[in-house]
Amino acid sequence: MKKYFIVIILAIITGSLLGYYTFRGTSAKAKGIKEAYLVQVGVYKNIENAQKKTKTIDNSIIIPEGDYYHVYTNIFISNDLIKKVSLYYDSINLHYYVKNIEIDEETADKIIEYEALLNNVEDIQVINKVSKDLLKIYANYRGYNEEL
Repeated sequence: MKKYFIVIILAIITGSLLGYYTFRGTSAKAKGIKEAYLVQVGVYKNIENAQKKTKTIDNSIIIPEGDYYHVYTNIFISNDLIKKVSLYYDSINLHYYVKNIEIDEETADKIIEYEALLNNVEDIQVINKVSKDLLKIYANYRGYNEEL
């Protein structure tokens, strides 16, 4: 009887330790990550092609990712702003892709500050001008600070 009791206690201790090491910090990590939306208008293997694309869209920025150059026009956390921009891009027949990404809480807070100013703005040109600043915040988050 004593052997079974010792085995059960050891199993409980082992399970508790494994659970602790497996799940420690999970809630802190989940808390520090926010969902955001990037509007991508192109991916290019060649930097020159990416630069040509950015010349046709004022608020676009190039961010290298791996071997490719991604051209982005907007980053938002708010679905409402993504919808406004999407409607505008649809109306001018601009092909785009809304990319769901995760960013840290500090970067998200900076974006949210800008979004608070943009929520009541209806002029898409104003939204797009501010978007370039938002994209620079994202580029800095990604560790990329240079203009291409």
